[in-house]
Amino acid sequence: MELLAQYPKTLSLNGIDYTLRPMQAGDRDVIVRLAQYLPESDMAFIGRDITNPEAVDEWLQDNERGHSITLLVEEGERIIAYGSLQLDNFYWSRHIGEIRLLVAAQYRNRGLGQKIVRELMSLARDAKLHKAIIYIASDDRAARRMLEGIGWQAEAMLADWVMMRDGRTKDLLIMAVSLNEIKG
Repeated sequence: MELLAQYPKTLSLNGIDYTLRPMQAGDRDVIVRLAQYLPESDMAFIGRDITNPEAVDEWLQDNERGHSITLLVEEGERIIAYGSLQLDNFYWSRHIGEIRLLVAAQYRNRGLGQKIVRELMSLARDAKLHKAIIYIASDDRAARRMLEGIGWQAEAMLADWVMMRDGRTKDLLIMAVSLNEIKG
């Protein structure tokens, strides 16, 4: 995919270099292993059950078909985060992309999530999208602050929208950004 010609690239943050690269077919087992260490609260909002190898295979196929673009962040040989831009297949919302983000707990609050989101916003603009959305837990104040700090706004709150594995429900916050209004 031409949008990915600029990768891999190095992200430098607080004196540490991370590699940002497209997800590849050989990453299946690494993603499944990453999921084994995620808390339940992270699993509920990532869009796929990545503990299931078949779900990761579907994700890889979506990338191959151009339905999504996924970037992995590595520190050394270890995947510590990913960001994915889901391209909408519905005709009426083809101008909107959904961003999915996951940063391993021990790497949060370092600015890595913001760098990944900015990278995906740039890819979304390059793909001629007009708007991006992201789903987060309504009580995730850190994620909301980070997104608002780069121009995102809350658009909708859906009560009891997400069901956890144990049957409890959580509210879902949908945030959005107009890509035409954001610089850089």
